[in-house]
Amino acid sequence: TTSHTYELVHDVQSNQEGLSLRMTAMEYQLADINRELSALVEFLRPNRILKNASLTASGIITSNDSIVRKNFNAVES
Repeated sequence: TTSHTYELVHDVQSNQEGLSLRMTAMEYQLADINRELSALVEFLRPNRILKNASLTASGIITSNDSIVRKNFNAVES
């Protein structure tokens, strides 16, 4: 039974080492994914800012155009 206990302890230690290696590999994969997501956010952020700025600018232009049209129509009347 002593040798059987030794085998069990050895198996448990081997399993723990295997799980530890897998966890380390997963941590590296998660770090890679995190870096890729951060790079993607940095890539997309300027596009979103430019898009929002152009939407805001077009909204200002549209509202100014309608004011100019109202004033022009009032002058013509």
